Amino acid sequence: MPTIAIVGVGPSLGFSIAKVFGSQGFTVALISRNKTKLDHLVGELAGLGIAAAAFPADVSRRTRRDLRGRRSNQR
Repeated sequence: MPTIAIVGVGPSLGFSIAKVFGSQGFTVALISRNKTKLDHLVGELAGLGIAAAAFPADVSRRTRRDLRGRRSNQR
């Protein structure tokens, strides 16, 4: 079964994308900062028969490793 990851999912556009792909047989991975909201959206998708999972994360935050690599590339 194919999987789609939607980053920064919210109750409007991201959720609509999840429903479209989920209805086409995709498993949906929802990624956003707010776990409570993600869990709610996963529950709504489950009610529609769509397999989904929540992954709370802040993808806007860089790790030290990312920054270290960036500095070495600038030299």
